[in-house]
Amino acid sequence: DPSVPVVAMRAVWRGGQRNEDTSTAGASSLLARMITRGCGKRDAAGVADAIDRLGGALAGVTGRNSFGLASEWLARTWKPGLDLFADCVLDPQFAAEDLVRERRSLVDDQLAQADSPTQLAFRAFSEALYGTHPYARDGLGTPQSLDALTRVKLASIYRAQYPVSAMTLAVVGDIEIDEAIAAIKARFG
Repeated sequence: DPSVPVVAMRAVWRGGQRNEDTSTAGASSLLARMITRGCGKRDAAGVADAIDRLGGALAGVTGRNSFGLASEWLARTWKPGLDLFADCVLDPQFAAEDLVRERRSLVDDQLAQADSPTQLAFRAFSEALYGTHPYARDGLGTPQSLDALTRVKLASIYRAQYPVSAMTLAVVGDIEIDEAIAAIKARFG
């Protein structure tokens, strides 16, 4: 659509919370926070700088049944945006210092939810409704499960559960279809 000079990209895999057990609870949430915190040759600050320079947005997303990346770029910067997007999919860093920070952030979010009557009611409802199913657990995990998610473990989960061959990629906006397909094939095979 040339009337809106924007290109949106979504890479999505089946997964998310439904693939977690008690030992990996919160892994999808942690991966969604970590996947753009350094990739390829860029650290977290380098990724943030590239996003700003390109005039776009790039973030990990997760839910009960899926995990992925979402981005939006100006039409004039979609190609370098695709390169950054692909670097995050193909070569995330999962840097140790970022892992510590993001784990702490998830635990802080859990503590904040514990003070919310609405969240407490929702948690009780989920536990009663879903029993032993992964949906019964908090999607943010537990302090214990998050602590057990080392850099190596997180990378292993990512590689095992989210291979490029299982990814669904959607690209829409002010682009030429053949040009987009060629660029995507060049990066993802």
